[in-house]
Amino acid sequence: MAKLQRYTQAILAVALLQWPSASTASQFTMTNEPAFEAMRNCAQICVAAPFGSLPEKLDCKYPYQNECLCRVDLAGVASKYLTSCVPKQCTVGPPDADLSSMMNIYNSYCLSNGFDVTAAPAVVTSASSRSNNGALGYHGRTNANGCKRGYGESAG
Repeated sequence: MAKLQRYTQAILAVALLQWPSASTASQFTMTNEPAFEAMRNCAQICVAAPFGSLPEKLDCKYPYQNECLCRVDLAGVASKYLTSCVPKQCTVGPPDADLSSMMNIYNSYCLSNGFDVTAAPAVVTSASSRSNNGALGYHGRTNANGCKRGYGESAG
């Protein structure tokens, strides 16, 4: 009986070692970040919705991996998608703050996991001036005092 138990345990151990699994180190967990959770729902939808979100636009398979969602060569696609999605979803108030925050969260998350998506060449300059390629950079408009200003405010 003891011999059978050891044999069964050995088979089980070998089977578990060969079981396919995703590495938790590379699993995309940006949606668990406190900064992401603090975002308005309208902006979160662009990354975390079941359909039509960033993973789908980048053609990433579930379970989502950093190696797909943070690929430098796909930064332009991600930038184009987010600069389109966030303003469409966040219809109450100007989307500049939501877009800027989402891009900063994405950039920081990817960089902290070893992917510098800001290394792509072009930079998005505003929600109304969307880039078709380039890094997830975003620079909101500022007034003379260096403060971000919303839509309809004067440049002075």
